[in-house]
Amino acid sequence: MSKLNIAAYGGQLLYPPELGKHVDAIAQAGWTSLILRSLHVEACGTLRYNQEIVVREEAYVGAPTWPCELSRMLSQAAGESLRSLLISVGDEGGEDFANVESVYRAQRRSLSGTTLQRNFIRLHRTLGAVDLIELAPKEPVNMSAFLAFARMLADIGYGLTLSPGHDASLKFWTRVLQELEYTHPGQVRWWNLPRHAGEHGFAPADWAYAIRQTNPGLDTDGYLMVGDRREIEGSPQTGDFQSPAAEQELQAMEQWLASYGDTSIGGSVLCSLDRILGASADSNPADAGAKRQRMDRYVRALDRDA
Repeated sequence: MSKLNIAAYGGQLLYPPELGKHVDAIAQAGWTSLILRSLHVEACGTLRYNQEIVVREEAYVGAPTWPCELSRMLSQAAGESLRSLLISVGDEGGEDFANVESVYRAQRRSLSGTTLQRNFIRLHRTLGAVDLIELAPKEPVNMSAFLAFARMLADIGYGLTLSPGHDASLKFWTRVLQELEYTHPGQVRWWNLPRHAGEHGFAPADWAYAIRQTNPGLDTDGYLMVGDRREIEGSPQTGDFQSPAAEQELQAMEQWLASYGDTSIGGSVLCSLDRILGASADSNPADAGAKRQRMDRYVRALDRDA
């Protein structure tokens, strides 16, 4: 790939009122993808962004400014660098996919016509700037219900990304991709492996090889994103962020990605913007400016063309 996909997760920072304070800084930093984390599915089909209910009974009830602030972030991106906004479904301790399965079974193994489907249609129409959904289960998932959910989202108009969580089985996830490629070819845009750079015994190269073996002909150039946890130090409460301090470290980051030795590695994901531009920065404008500079440096460190 000539240009890396440089992504970052953001939680409450990407939701009002915090989002409005940082829209310009985030837009100008040079991110290519931003992932809103996390969207939760309740048992009744209601959609919740972290603690905020955003769609209930087919009506958008979230912050009124959220849709326009997300659109503004896209439109103001430096050099049109920000290509995608994603929203991630799934989080530690959640029951999102278990709730999807309950709806699926209650409707005789279908999600068609359910409140869940209609709520996602409303979300898609309201948050027009969000074009991809990351499927990131942190609990065991049922294959049939998971596929029905992914296909429902694709039919609504969302592109998909996969982030293997609880089930790190190569067989399970490559089967998911096979099934989706059969019914919705090309809808899985990339994979995010934030927890699998060898942590579960499967390095990114193992995933790339398994994907190519089970999906021959699939273009995997730049298909996998790997998580960079080295950049985070300190606690989320303070917003501490230790960024590259010297040119040597910036070069080391490039070498780290290149060390995977596979063209399937298309970029890196940072966790998370909330640590860099947290609420603690608001009390000290100089501190906020310094954090934004460190965010900019991180983006440049990962961008081979910068």
